[in-house]
This record gives sequence, structure tokens and C-alpha cells, in this order.
Amino acid sequence: METNLNQHAYLSIRPTLLIIISALVLMTSSIIGYYYFNFGQKAAKQLASNVIDSNQLSISRELKNTLAKSHAINRMNAEYINTNLINFRNLTEFKIPFLNIVKSFDMIRAVAFGSEFGDFIGVGKRSQEVFNFTIADKTKDKNYYVYLADKHGTLKSLEQTVENYFPQNRSWYKSAIEAKGPSWSPVYIWASQTNIGISAVLPVYNESETKGVLMSALTLDSISDYLRTFKKIYSEQIYIIDRSGMLIATSTAEPLIINDKNGKSTKLERVKAKEVTNILIQQSTDYLLRRFSDFKQITINLNETIKIEKENYILNVFPFALEGGIDWLGVIVTPVEKILAPVKASMQTTIWASLFILMCALSIGFFVTRFITRPIINLNKDITAFIPGKWGTIKNDSRFKEVYQLTASYNSMTRLLNEAFDSLEQKVEQRTIELSRTNEDLIVQIKERRQIEQEKEKLISQLQKSLQQVKKLSGLLPICAHCKKIRDDKGYWNQIESYICERSEADFSHGICPECAKKLYPDFDIYDD
Repeated sequence: METNLNQHAYLSIRPTLLIIISALVLMTSSIIGYYYFNFGQKAAKQLASNVIDSNQLSISRELKNTLAKSHAINRMNAEYINTNLINFRNLTEFKIPFLNIVKSFDMIRAVAFGSEFGDFIGVGKRSQEVFNFTIADKTKDKNYYVYLADKHGTLKSLEQTVENYFPQNRSWYKSAIEAKGPSWSPVYIWASQTNIGISAVLPVYNESETKGVLMSALTLDSISDYLRTFKKIYSEQIYIIDRSGMLIATSTAEPLIINDKNGKSTKLERVKAKEVTNILIQQSTDYLLRRFSDFKQITINLNETIKIEKENYILNVFPFALEGGIDWLGVIVTPVEKILAPVKASMQTTIWASLFILMCALSIGFFVTRFITRPIINLNKDITAFIPGKWGTIKNDSRFKEVYQLTASYNSMTRLLNEAFDSLEQKVEQRTIELSRTNEDLIVQIKERRQIEQEKEKLISQLQKSLQQVKKLSGLLPICAHCKKIRDDKGYWNQIESYICERSEADFSHGICPECAKKLYPDFDIYDD
């Protein structure tokens, strides 16, 4: 059975269902992926913020605890002095107590005492096995001696001599005397020119008389070592600066002290954060200076996003201050790319998983669509294969209720159509016979009518001809009143009989009327009964 599909645009059910299912799966996957990615970004940034805040708290807490230990050590040494009769002209009595203290505290690199007389004794830690003793005895000379020693305090060798050393001239000593109580020294370069540090200091008095200053020193390198070993989840870079912009500590390998820039001496100088070679420290410091112009203006925590060499970084700045002279800024620079890396990796996994699910869904959709549409397509093929007027029944092997009902309806319809078609054929045949008979009757009637028409035409022709003859005798005829001759168109006088005979089909039979007979032939009784 042929159908005309060119008049309208029709859709095939199988690809339509497949496209709809694929579109729904793709749309669902896209929406889920989109919200997952956005949620992941927000969650990652929130997690990073929490980690940064946690890092800030951990660093601040560790520094406070370590620095607090320095003052505790000074108080402990002060109690030792108060409970023992110390000869301030012979400071070797501090040797063993100071050694034990240095062994017990990791970040404490040196413990010392400088007397008002100019004497000095200190114990420093180089490693767990190597220590150094620094001694200045003004009863002997004005020099400052650095000895290497083992963990038992046994002196091994003289390492360095510093001439004309007086502790009263050192910054840590002066800050303690000015504070008249526990305080912090400024950051200073050690007399040995080997390191840089900061010291917790405590003046020692005897009956209101200054006897000297106790010192517990931390090297800035020890703080840097702590920052380097600090657990970094996002490859953060951490550094600490003072309010003048000088570098206190850093998690990188940047040096905290360098030789004289002019190269004219071996004197060491501190390093400014904006002059380091590390690009993150340098540019983040420049950013803070551009925004605030002075580091002293930063009084609250900052958490901002900055761009360094076309990459985004989270800049976290937090003030760190302690009573007694410490006022620093901690800075944490975190790459955003590292924060979002897990999200991107998870997103890639999600995309691949979504593609895999999509392919599975398309495959399942294809087979489901094929399973659903196959009975309908087969039904359509069976229907279109039938010749008009010879519709047959279709075997129903589908388990779908709707297809079963459709097939049953079609079979019922074809049965009715076949019955109607058979009945119609009988009626057409009967009607054809009737029409054939009627046609024969019509042919006879037509012939009869044609004959009648011919006769009618002949009669009409005769009538027309007679009418013409009649018309010839019509009009005014000149007739002689005496002889009764009629004058024709040519002027001849003709007998009335010949004139009428020439112009009509009438013939004359001659006779005599009774009146003429009596008149002309009175002697004959022609009309007597």
C-alpha cells in the first residue's frame, strides 16, 4: 500500500525516542556536572580558607608557645640565680645549667648571661651532638671567644675570637635595661656574624642593683626551619616580616642576611622582603605596599586574591604581636590552581564517568527504543505490505498491551473492511448487471427515438416545404372579375387552375356545381335526385 509522505514532514518513532532519551540523559548529566563543579569550587575555596585559617592559627600558636618558653627559661635561670650564691665575676657556674636547657628545647638556640661588668657566658646548639660555648671574661681580656664542645660540655677547640666585646653595647642587653622587665630584643645579627636572631631578655637585679641580663635566643633560621617543615596542603609559601618590611622567616630557601651590598666589607645586612629573589614573596610584598604604603597600617587579618605572573593566588596576612616588643606580620601565599586541582581532577573524573554513563544510557536507550518500537514498526510493515481490498490479519507476538490492542483493533478493522469490500463487490456486480440491462433498454429507446426523430425531421421538412408552397400563394392576386384568370408576376394572364397547380401540389378535377349546371344546362337535371 503506497502512501504519500512528501506533503508533510514526518518523524520516525525510533530515532525520535532515541534522541529524546539521549537529550534527557545529556541534559541531566550536564546539570549535575555543572552544579557539581560549582559546588566543588565553592567547597574547595571554603576548604582552602579553612586550611589557611588553620595554618594561621597553628603558626601563631606555635610561635607564641616557643617564644613563651624563652621567657620561661629566663625566669627559671633568674630563680637559679636567686637561690644560689652566684659569683658574677665567675660565670662558669652557668655552663652546665645552660647546656641542659639548650638540650631540652629544640627552637632555643642559645642561652646566655651578660653581666654589668662586661663578662659574658653563653651556650649555643649547633646540632644534637655539637654545641658551642661563648665566653667573655674581662678579668682576662676584652675579647669574646667561641669554643666548640660536645654534648657533655667538654670544650674541643677555639673556633672564633671577637675583639672588644662588651654585652652592654648589644641591642638585646640595652632593650632589657630599658624595659626594666621581661622583653624582647630587636632582631640582631650575632656578634660572631654567623647568624641572626631574636632574644627574650630579663634584667637581673640584686637589691635594686643591676647585675646583668639573662638571654634566651632564637635564630630566625629556626623559625624558618619550622615554617619549612610545616605541613602545606596546597604548596603554600609562608613568610614573616616586621613592620619595616624586613624578612623575619620564610618557608623558602631565601637567606635572611646577606653580605654588604656594596661589597666593601664582610659586614652582614638584613634582607628586605621586597628585594628577595622569590617572585611570590617579592610581588605579594609589593602588593601590600601599594595598597597600604606602610605595613604599620595593617591591623586586621586580610584575605584577598591577587594575580602574580598571570596566576591567581590567595594572599592571607595576619598580625602577630606579643608584649615586650614583637610586632610582626605573617603572610601566607596560596596558589588557587592548587586549591582547585582536586576539584578539576574530580571534575575530569566526573566528566569521564558522565560520558561513560551517557554511552551506557544511549546503548540502553537504543535497545529499549528498539524493543519498544519493533512491534510498532513490524505492524507498520505488515500494514503497508497488504494490497488494497485484500487485507489480512496480523499475528500479534508483542507483550505490550497497547500494541496488542492496536493489532487486535487492526485485525477487527480488516475483518470489517474485507466484509464490506466483499459486500461492495457483490453490490457493484449486481449493479453492473442492472446497468447493463438498463443500457440495452436505453440503446433500444435511443434507436426508437432516433427513428422518431428522423420521421419527425422528415415531417418537418415536408411541412416546411408545404409552408413554402403556401407562402407562394399568399398575398394579393390580380384576378379577372369576368373570366377569373390570374395575372402572374410577369404580366401574363393564366387560368386559375394552371396558376395554382404550378405553385402548389394541388390538382384539379373538373366538374360543375349545381348552380352553374342549372344556369348553363337548364335542360339537364344533373343534380336531380
